Amino acid sequence: MKVQLKFFLIFFSIVGITFSAFSLELLDQARLWLEKGELEKAINVLEPLLTTPDPDPKEAGEAVEILYQIYSQLGEDEKSLAALNWYVQKFPNTPSAFLYQYWMAKIEEERHNFDQALSLLSEIALNYPPEMEDPFQIRLQAWEDIAHNLHYYQKRYEEALGVYQNILLNYSTDQYQLSRIMMEIGACYEGLGEIDRAISTYKEVIEKSPSPYYDRWAQLRIEYLQNPPARTRETLEDLGKDLRAAFQQKDMQAVKDLAKKGDFWVGQIYSEFDIQDFSAVEEYIAQYLAISSVELGELEKKDGSYYLKIFNWADPDFDIIYLVLEEGIFGWEWKGIVLSSSEIEFNYNNQ
Repeated sequence: MKVQLKFFLIFFSIVGITFSAFSLELLDQARLWLEKGELEKAINVLEPLLTTPDPDPKEAGEAVEILYQIYSQLGEDEKSLAALNWYVQKFPNTPSAFLYQYWMAKIEEERHNFDQALSLLSEIALNYPPEMEDPFQIRLQAWEDIAHNLHYYQKRYEEALGVYQNILLNYSTDQYQLSRIMMEIGACYEGLGEIDRAISTYKEVIEKSPSPYYDRWAQLRIEYLQNPPARTRETLEDLGKDLRAAFQQKDMQAVKDLAKKGDFWVGQIYSEFDIQDFSAVEEYIAQYLAISSVELGELEKKDGSYYLKIFNWADPDFDIIYLVLEEGIFGWEWKGIVLSSSEIEFNYNNQ
């Protein structure tokens, strides 16, 4: 295929037909291979486009995005990074270049290269030309991701707090976005041990937020901070051991006693979480725990949280649940559940 492509490129160059017209044909051909699941054939069509001396920015961007999609499916991070970086170097100071640099940062985060991700995000936030249009709002997104990186991945709460406050001062935000950032500021104060300032921040959210979601979340955080921490464990191992015993023995009172007070997170795998308190799911857990022949897997770590997998859950729609364990300011806590199923996970892993 590559030999044939090289011949065609030479031929069209001789007869004076522009590369642009030919590359459009190649892009269509690559999309067709992609739709048929012929990933290697799509790659063979697209990769030569990245070696042309004078590519069209729009067509090159389309080629890079298709390659990025394919390499992501194949789990080939280095090739994804190489394709994205080629465009960044070829067409710097363009909106697409900064977007692709952002995608590179996301790849590094997935690989837990948090310093490298932070460096890429900082380049976007600090170097995005103020006079250039920002159709993807990528500069603001980069600042938010810098704060998130510092806050959650690196526990550099003081620096994260400064970035969040900088966003509030220098960027126009609607009331919903304002509420979200204020919640993050409150969480930074928690990380710094400044509980009174955290509570004050959450009260401000309650006063100003137009969203019942953030209003409820702020109320639950205040409840969490103001009551004595009776449901924590000193170590992850202690919490995992107690949760295993509670679920294996189907001891609903022990399960209830281990659930985090205040905001308890509930969600379906690969979806957004809802903020509840444990009472909202207590009846559900009691119903299916009583009739489930539970099997417990090993603790798995992902993005700073640990997950205890429970198999053979009796819910006909969700035969797997995950218990989410995380270290809070008072100790290790069971902070939420994720509903899943063998079918959902099989379909996702075989996309």
